[in-house]
Amino acid sequence: MSVLNKKAGGDMKNNLKVIREKKGFTQVQVAEKAQLSERGYQYIETSRRLPNVMIAQRLAQVLDTTVEELFPLSGD
Repeated sequence: MSVLNKKAGGDMKNNLKVIREKKGFTQVQVAEKAQLSERGYQYIETSRRLPNVMIAQRLAQVLDTTVEELFPLSGD
């Protein structure tokens, strides 16, 4: 099962960087806590890749927020 999916068509924005920095975490810390490689996390944060549901949930748990807050639907 793939952890990361190729970037979908359209422009999928996320709030990972803003929330991560607000919580005082580095990319390495979040990656380790979410059981991701540093590169994998960087790809998600920069919208180069989309996480699967399991990874999105882990990231939300690590950052003490919701998946919807991390990955809002366009227009939200």
